[in-house]
Amino acid sequence: MDMGIFLIVSVAALGTVCVARKRLPKKVPSPVANMRGELPGPGTYRVDIIGESRYQDALREIAGGNTVDGVEKFVKAVLVLEDGNQFDPMAVRVDIDGKTVGYLSRENARQYRAQLTKVGDPRLTGLCGAVIRGGRDQGRQGAGHLGVKLDLPSISL
Repeated sequence: MDMGIFLIVSVAALGTVCVARKRLPKKVPSPVANMRGELPGPGTYRVDIIGESRYQDALREIAGGNTVDGVEKFVKAVLVLEDGNQFDPMAVRVDIDGKTVGYLSRENARQYRAQLTKVGDPRLTGLCGAVIRGGRDQGRQGAGHLGVKLDLPSISL
């Protein structure tokens, strides 16, 4: 995942947050420590997440269940830094409607965290577009798997 353009877009999108933070007196805690920053994507929804198979119940609830034709629901995803994750202290969890639906891959999580640091706030929570797809009802064969793709800037395949 090439995050070069991500940095440029993020700086533009989050610049006011970073500038505001630098103007605060050093004695006052930063009010942006837990703020969410919108991460505008190109509309391609090409970034896969991992672990969706463990969160199918949550995805079905968010998407409104499985249908004969399948699901394609556009939503907002929150990228949550999960430092206390027992498997990876650099994990980035993906939540939709307050429910966990998966994680960024290890590589993408590290690149995402590095970009947050470069734009001036390594604790900022990112908000991006996402699409839930799949879930085609297959009758007696069961319900199809639901997956999530994120709309993040500058993805190289």
